[in-house]
Amino acid sequence: MDVASGGRAKQVGLLADAILDQLSVGESSFSDTMSCLVQSVRQRLGMEVAFVSEFVDGRRMFRFVDSGEGVEIIAVGQGGPLDESYCQRVADGRLPELIHDAQKLPAARDLPVTQALPVGAHVSVPIRLGNGAVFGTFCTFSRYPDDSMNERDLAMVRVFADLAGAMISKHLFALESVQQMRCRILDVINNERLTMVGQPIVELQNGNTVGYELLARVNGPQPLRPDTLFDQAARVGLANTLGEMTVAHTREVMSRAGNDHFITLNLTPEFILQADLCSLFGKDDLDNLVVEITEHAIIKDYAALRDRLAPLRKRGARVAIDDAGAGYASLRHILQLMPDIIKLDISLIKDIDQDAERQALASALISFSRCRNYHLIAEGVERAGELATLQSLGTEWGQGYLFARPEPVHTLWH
Repeated sequence: MDVASGGRAKQVGLLADAILDQLSVGESSFSDTMSCLVQSVRQRLGMEVAFVSEFVDGRRMFRFVDSGEGVEIIAVGQGGPLDESYCQRVADGRLPELIHDAQKLPAARDLPVTQALPVGAHVSVPIRLGNGAVFGTFCTFSRYPDDSMNERDLAMVRVFADLAGAMISKHLFALESVQQMRCRILDVINNERLTMVGQPIVELQNGNTVGYELLARVNGPQPLRPDTLFDQAARVGLANTLGEMTVAHTREVMSRAGNDHFITLNLTPEFILQADLCSLFGKDDLDNLVVEITEHAIIKDYAALRDRLAPLRKRGARVAIDDAGAGYASLRHILQLMPDIIKLDISLIKDIDQDAERQALASALISFSRCRNYHLIAEGVERAGELATLQSLGTEWGQGYLFARPEPVHTLWH
């Protein structure tokens, strides 16, 4: 590759990055963009048809097609033997990339497709992936000859082919990554690698344990962080399945805890809105269940969420807003959902004994909780100084490494 073509390839790659940064991995966004590229080439060259083809198992398949009004020659999904196509011959050099009139070029004229369509002017450029493999071709043609086309037209099609190749490469990589992600999550689900640990929640004035927060963990050779696990599950459409597993584990823990301790469980708003929680929790008494909703969760419809939580609350379940003090969203969650428990975020608790601003904000939230009869839990308590300050402020409950690290649930009750 010469310096000029290397520079062009770099620019095309950067352009593809910029485009794909605006797209999701979703097939529709990618397809829309590819279709726009094909349409643009056809219209700029004044041709009747343009398409992107893929070489698959000895066949040439049309993946993206754009045709002029009234011209219905080929369609997406159609294909034929690769060795009978222009595409293969252009890719291996038997046909030139630019043909003004296929009827006058013996190597093209003798092909059955040339007479069947017929084919007149034709421009085709191989699409190469990032690893150098030929994906297919970027092609445009008309049924009539066109002697006006020149090397600048061909150069433009080459740029579009390079851009298509870069975009296809990145899209295929993204799809492969999603498939690998899905396989990892299915492995966790099918092999029951999801387990729960519990971290005590204690009364700060006397140290008595009042409850446990359940946290998901993944056992096995490929450990995943809980936030990564659930984020990836949501991206591959398995969040509900994983959520149902956590509810099943929680029911078992609740039966062990009895009424002596409450059990808190993080559930996303999406799961609450989509799952049949009443059925998942069966006919169990829910007096010791606390449903935690994180500050970072995006809630689009508070009324719908309140309606889905209402049957659980009627059965005794309580609602907690997690990460309060970490941002504006937590305050909105509190006002809209009227929780039973507020959990102060670790960012507010860390070094609170050395920071007057943190103390002032924590004090305000503590006063608010008392006024509204909410319970309050300080998360992330790790040092004696933090504990002493929280006690002096009148904080009710606390949670953190100072008291205990998360432990397997089977060790919490003997």
